[in-house]
Amino acid sequence: MNIEQKVFKWMEINARPLELAQYKYLYKNGSKDVLLNQLSRFQTESGGFAFGLEPDNLNAHPQAIQTWAAIPYILDLKLTTSDPMLNKTLDYLTNSMDENGFYAATIPSNNRVPHAVWWNYDQEHSYWGYNPSIALWAFIYKYRKGLKVKRLIVDAFAAFIDSPSDEMHELKCFVDAYTYLYEDKDDFLSFAVFEDVLKKQVLEVVKGHQDDPKESYGPSALTFVDSPSSLLYCVLRPYIETKLANLKNEINDKNMWDISFHWGQYETYFEKARVNWQSILVVKYMRFLIK
Repeated sequence: MNIEQKVFKWMEINARPLELAQYKYLYKNGSKDVLLNQLSRFQTESGGFAFGLEPDNLNAHPQAIQTWAAIPYILDLKLTTSDPMLNKTLDYLTNSMDENGFYAATIPSNNRVPHAVWWNYDQEHSYWGYNPSIALWAFIYKYRKGLKVKRLIVDAFAAFIDSPSDEMHELKCFVDAYTYLYEDKDDFLSFAVFEDVLKKQVLEVVKGHQDDPKESYGPSALTFVDSPSSLLYCVLRPYIETKLANLKNEINDKNMWDISFHWGQYETYFEKARVNWQSILVVKYMRFLIK
């Protein structure tokens, strides 16, 4: 069997229904409605997402990072503002900012459900800089514009230009913001400078950690590039090609690409989350490997 056949066989047996529907939709002419229905199972009445969409936190209460995790599916579905799911998501994001416009990364109810240790709620450490706020502001602006989120984005760009983040999750949020806002870049006077600083920073971070997922947890080129059409693909091309060559050698008939981290608690729940993460990785990696 070739890689595509091996991967699809594994997905049919192991993947959670959401990623199986996503895989079929992207690569097998599968149904958009099936994928939309599967994603809707993770959306709450408030419009935010929950229930372990991001597999490391099984909280049923919606929160910002879980909602950020829904965005790639929403973009795959090419939803518009005429679609209820997108409008509910935007309503949730608009209504759940704090008084300064930011989103908390963790919430108190996390501590009452199975989750990875980094999702523990501690009031003093419940905000993680611009993670996920900058990405969510940009997502709102992409569809609804608005002066409030524009001001927040402008301030975030200025902060990044002055002191570029090297923390990979926060940096990924800035990359996502760059992607969501690219079609509206002329609305932001500092966009060109931000773009230049962002590209240099991403390249520096990836060069500083040419990771082997079997050896360490850290940023690879594919942390910041979601598909061959990504805006940063050309910037990271040599590192992407190296990563893809490694990926082809990492699977066989029994094994699939795996994560390189552990929850540190709730072992039984972690093992299920691990398989869910593997299915997420499959969908992402096959964007590059399917010709």
